[in-house]
Amino acid sequence: MRKNYREEKEESLTVQLSADFFKWVLTLPNVAKNWVVGVRVQSSKLLVGLITAIPSTISVENKLVKAAVVGFLCTHLRVRSKRLAPVLIKELKRRISLSKVCQAAYTNSKLVTAPVCRARYWYRIMDYKNTIAVNCGCA
Repeated sequence: MRKNYREEKEESLTVQLSADFFKWVLTLPNVAKNWVVGVRVQSSKLLVGLITAIPSTISVENKLVKAAVVGFLCTHLRVRSKRLAPVLIKELKRRISLSKVCQAAYTNSKLVTAPVCRARYWYRIMDYKNTIAVNCGCA
């Protein structure tokens, strides 16, 4: 999956995410294990789709609200035409709803629905030399 993760509208930036990164994301202390949804090819066991979310509490108009923060969505390049991403999103939404959580936060490079708010967030670069080496535009 790490070779298939793309960012930016033009999909010009390929981020090479390491196995250690995936292990870290999937073992964070507040990860709800059923909020990690993956799809594998039955014969080869190749992971072709993955979406993750973590439970969080966000402030909306000075009220604390339980929410899911979707942190990662990736599909293999070969199955992008099969519309796997909407299936993964729908399944994650179903699982989150079973937890009685009705709100979610996520980022997206394409306008899917009319936004109800805008937020500003910052990246904290943890490995600056590697970020420059992979030619990341955010460094």
